[in-house]
Amino acid sequence: MSHATGREEEWLQQRLKRHRNPTGTFEVQRPGGIWLQISEQRLEDDGILIVGTDITELKRTQEKLRDVGTELERQVAIRTRELTDEIAVRKNTETKLRTAMLQAEQANQAKSEFLSTMSHELRTPLTSSLGGLILLKNLMSDEFTDEGRNLVDMVLRNNETLLRLVNELLDYDKFLSGTLIIETRSNDITELTSAAVKNLQGYAQTQAVNILWDGNAPPLYAQVQEHRFEQVLNNLLSNAVKFSDPGADVEIFIKKEMGLVIVSVKDKGPGIPESFKAQIFKQFTQADSSSTRKYGGTGLGLAISKVLTESMGGTINFDTEIGVGSTFHVSFPAC
Repeated sequence: MSHATGREEEWLQQRLKRHRNPTGTFEVQRPGGIWLQISEQRLEDDGILIVGTDITELKRTQEKLRDVGTELERQVAIRTRELTDEIAVRKNTETKLRTAMLQAEQANQAKSEFLSTMSHELRTPLTSSLGGLILLKNLMSDEFTDEGRNLVDMVLRNNETLLRLVNELLDYDKFLSGTLIIETRSNDITELTSAAVKNLQGYAQTQAVNILWDGNAPPLYAQVQEHRFEQVLNNLLSNAVKFSDPGADVEIFIKKEMGLVIVSVKDKGPGIPESFKAQIFKQFTQADSSSTRKYGGTGLGLAISKVLTESMGGTINFDTEIGVGSTFHVSFPAC
């Protein structure tokens, strides 16, 4: 027997002992990898009945199962280590995300507080200086030379621009803090549009742009807050004027259609690039955001216009074509 090589005497004694005292069933391996299951039983005449069964296939199957079990244990150990590492990485990532979110919230809060404080601190002196300039122009304009009147007008326009930017920042801060509350009532949109056009005529003249509007259009009523509606229309008109070339026309149309009062502002500006369309109503964005951009502003006008329009139950959208111009539409439920 191959497994008895080197210990033949010991093996022989074991075999004799087993024959003298049959123990039932045992297994032996023969040369060539053959396995036998041996059953021994003592007979009544003191003889021994020996039965051998070939269990080689069973042994091979058991060996394969052991190998499979060992491989499974190895794979489970590997996967367990991988999962442990993944859990550790995920926990670390979650910790970093929570920290980043907290820092972002703190930064946003600090930004809101800064905007609110800065805007209020600027608004008071700007309002005061604007009132003084208007008073100066009304009371003493006859005494000014042409150059003096032009200088006062320039300072007045710059003051109005700064005050408008500050008001935009204040509105944006209210929107962020959730304190922007708008109560609407039935208003004549035609009348409010005429007022907005009148307010923008001075700015349009400085840009040599014509605002075309039929002030004799029939009354059309919708649920809006008059000041906020005029703010939306002022933003759209000032943008249209700003992006138009000198001598160009900005047109305003108003109509009632499918239960809506729709006001449209059409310019002949450069149009809105395809890549910028999805961002146009986002805060602090402009198609040209470089430091040398041609057009000024905070990039809040359209973002605030969208918030105000939707807060009054309306919608805002636009059509545009590069090199031809853009048309912005605001719609409100008619009443």
